[in-house]
Amino acid sequence: MKHQATLLAVASAVAGTLLAPHSKAVTYTDALTSPNSNDMNVMRSALTGSPQVSDQRNDPVTPYIAAGSQGNWGNGARFAAAYQTMAQSIANNAGVSEAYLAFDSQVTAFNEAKDVVLATMYDITDGPNHSANVYAQLYVGGNQVRSASRGGGVFNIPTGLTSVNQGIWTTGEYPIFTLGPVALYVTAALSGTASQVVQGRIWHDGTKATFTQSAAVTATAGVGVKALGASAGIKLQNLRLIQAGQTLNATAQFIPCNTVTVGESASLFLQELGGSIVAWASVPFAGSYESTIASWPGLTQTSTIVNAPPTTRAFSTPCFSVSTPPSI
Repeated sequence: MKHQATLLAVASAVAGTLLAPHSKAVTYTDALTSPNSNDMNVMRSALTGSPQVSDQRNDPVTPYIAAGSQGNWGNGARFAAAYQTMAQSIANNAGVSEAYLAFDSQVTAFNEAKDVVLATMYDITDGPNHSANVYAQLYVGGNQVRSASRGGGVFNIPTGLTSVNQGIWTTGEYPIFTLGPVALYVTAALSGTASQVVQGRIWHDGTKATFTQSAAVTATAGVGVKALGASAGIKLQNLRLIQAGQTLNATAQFIPCNTVTVGESASLFLQELGGSIVAWASVPFAGSYESTIASWPGLTQTSTIVNAPPTTRAFSTPCFSVSTPPSI
């Protein structure tokens, strides 16, 4: 019954978009309203909160720079998004370095909150043990869908580690009622995409590399009618609940025995709630037709999470040799 009630709400909401006198206000809203309301549900920006930065590059044991940012919106709206991001570069006096980048998102779609995309990238280099590796993991809908690891070297061009394009939730065509040859139905779905890329040097003496990952969550919903082989309807098309691009330029490098360099810069691009409303029809032997009723770009912002230029300082680490890294 819960899903049936949700679907009925979606159907009435999509239909109500065209019935509402103020439907032109769609460019400022989530594009949905009830059939009996004159006003739309106004959405407010998710881009709230200031990045939290911790700079411990003068720490005598583990120099690091770390930063995080988060934002949320919604307050009971039909569609909403929340995110959390973290970036850090670390070195320690055992000759081990790590760079770490993470993005986590939760969306509300059709009044239900869902954990949708979690993306993490990191590397670990160990000078005394002559090892270097980079890792990437993707979770969609709470399930791990991609996991990758590669040995280190010099990644001369942006090198893809993982990518995914996956449905998160769908109803298919859900019938509302049938009267003779006429059937009324609704559809609703969520999908997620993500990718992870690395470029630069990841080797025994540390990290000097760029980590990039992107993720997007898209919703669609519609109400349609079928009769005698023909069909028509209205759909909320490709509503980008959240689209994010995240970049980390990380430095955590050793000159064995006496020196370390640590720094990072990280940025986040966010776009939310862009989409369109489309009317469509399909007639046997006559073809299919679509017409965009309204479209809107959504909310967009690029923010700097941290900008800490690399600094070099005396630092006692084990002495170790550094071979020539492979070119990848």
